[in-house]
Amino acid sequence: MYALAEVPRRIGLPLIIVLGSLPVISFADEKKDSFWGEPLPLYFGGKVSVGLAGGGVNHTGLVKDNDDGSITGVATDKTSGGWKIYATVQPWENIGFQAGYTDLGKDSFGANSSGGYSWAAGPVSTNHKAKGWELTVYDRIPISERYTLFVKAGMFFWEAEQTYTDSGGTYPVDKESGSSVTYGLGFEYDIGIKHHFYWFGELQRYSLENDIAANSAWIGVGLRY
Repeated sequence: MYALAEVPRRIGLPLIIVLGSLPVISFADEKKDSFWGEPLPLYFGGKVSVGLAGGGVNHTGLVKDNDDGSITGVATDKTSGGWKIYATVQPWENIGFQAGYTDLGKDSFGANSSGGYSWAAGPVSTNHKAKGWELTVYDRIPISERYTLFVKAGMFFWEAEQTYTDSGGTYPVDKESGSSVTYGLGFEYDIGIKHHFYWFGELQRYSLENDIAANSAWIGVGLRY
């Protein structure tokens, strides 16, 4: 019994000495001689940025959303200009949260109708426009000192309006609102003015009501500090 009682005491002291000789692991420590060999890829950066972008928006699904099976000779105008502004909080070096306001412009179509359940016989047309707030999470992937790729995903809180016209006249504006997933990818280029200013290009998709969606291409400039 005496021998068994001595085991914890005889093992405990050497174990304490060994553990005490190991380097202290700190997630906030960025020293390259840390236990991990390199600093962890995520650490608090505390950066904020604002930006403005303009671009082209290609709308899809408007005809499908309005076709009751009676329209023919459809002519569409589904590409328009758009713009957005945003602010970003970047709590980690490469991961951040972005909030912005986006105007997706408008699209329209004109056609003929033989008289369906939703259209009177004769020429018909529809105009559609959408805008809203978006909240996304993004991940930056540096590929050189100045070039950075990024991917993003989140929610788009949209408001949309449609105006319908047929031989019976122009009907009251149909307003809808909702939320849907948005996602995109792009790149940034550091202009080099104290590493604060950058310009970027981005492709992003937005889903709206029913079958309607918008594919956008943005070019913009931002300030990070």
